[in-house]
Amino acid sequence: MRAGPGVLAAVMTALALTLPACGAAEPGEPPDVFMEYARSGEVENDRFPTDSSGEDRLANFAASYTPEQLQTVLLSAYPCAESEECRPNTRVTQARNDFAGAGGELFGRSIVARYEDGSLELVTLYVARRPDGAALLIDSEGGTYDGLDDFRDDNDLFGTGDWILAPQDLTAVPGEGRIVTVTGKLPVRWQPWVFGGAGAVVVLAGTAVVVRGLRNRRAGAAAA
Repeated sequence: MRAGPGVLAAVMTALALTLPACGAAEPGEPPDVFMEYARSGEVENDRFPTDSSGEDRLANFAASYTPEQLQTVLLSAYPCAESEECRPNTRVTQARNDFAGAGGELFGRSIVARYEDGSLELVTLYVARRPDGAALLIDSEGGTYDGLDDFRDDNDLFGTGDWILAPQDLTAVPGEGRIVTVTGKLPVRWQPWVFGGAGAVVVLAGTAVVVRGLRNRRAGAAAA
């Protein structure tokens, strides 16, 4: 038996109410990404590589830094013009030029990524800055963002199961404010799409009822 338009509309509306809970849930308690970094001797692109791991690596860091100092050194932005560590590719350079002009400043910034499989990497992002102080975040693929939330919403570097340790204000130069551990990618937001679909079904269902009524009237008139 074919479902009527009213039934179809009701089903779509029910889906709209249930799917947001499935698509928008954040993962649970964040891991201690900083401590994992400080203990691991297998961090890809590490700016402070060591042959040791665990307690030995922690002891090496403790001899030179407090935990707060190490986070500052790791996560603060640094001028690309003064650092050999900063090697922007052509996509990053083009994004900087588009935003700030060829004379605009460019800074490198590391964030610590903990991937879903447990591996760690120091990932380099970039901050372009205009003379008026306006700043823009750029990733290695040339993607541009106005801040952390925008980056988490739109980047293609991370998935929802990955975590990053980063300044809350990713465009601050050299860096200030809170350091946060958040997922590298925000969950998909299903609700607007599904409600749009449900609305379309309701409208189309109403149209179908009207058309069917017109056909019935015409058929009745012809029979008379």
